[in-house]
Amino acid sequence: MPRLLRRWFNNATGCGAEHALLAVLAVITTAGCLYPPAAQPKSANYQRTIDVPYDLTWEAALKEMKSLGYTIVVQDPTHGILETEGRGFTLEDADCGIVGSVAGKQRAEPDVGSTSVYNLYLSPHGDEATDVSIQATYATPIRIPFHPQQSQACVSTGRREQALLEVLDSAAHEMRRPKFKPSQS
Repeated sequence: MPRLLRRWFNNATGCGAEHALLAVLAVITTAGCLYPPAAQPKSANYQRTIDVPYDLTWEAALKEMKSLGYTIVVQDPTHGILETEGRGFTLEDADCGIVGSVAGKQRAEPDVGSTSVYNLYLSPHGDEATDVSIQATYATPIRIPFHPQQSQACVSTGRREQALLEVLDSAAHEMRRPKFKPSQS
């Protein structure tokens, strides 16, 4: 039977079985591809002026990011820089592109090893307000059929940054300075 198939294939295509095997392998190995995210990263950070003094806003931001489960990587209150890292994100948070294969195209989904980094920049806005801006960076391992796994930078949709600004605004307004109590002499 294999001899009949080989003879039929040779007659039908004019190629030998070795050439056909190479052609099939070439099609399969080039079948998977990654289309980068369609949206370009937005150049502007997500920002807001919070009507709370800088020191209280800084404490609220530090406390809230820790309570949300983010790892504090850098904290520099003198320069107003707070860098945090989290695990995982969703397709609503970032666009990672499209993975194409022989079966079709589908959105690249964040994997278990995906990371999210949030850079918060705080600066005093007068004596009684603080400017807060957030810049997010997302990355995930992408598996493309017949290619080695690669890391893909994803483009933020701004959803998580806006949500964090809301949380920080609310938390900053709840912060209070300790009340001074004179000593009993």
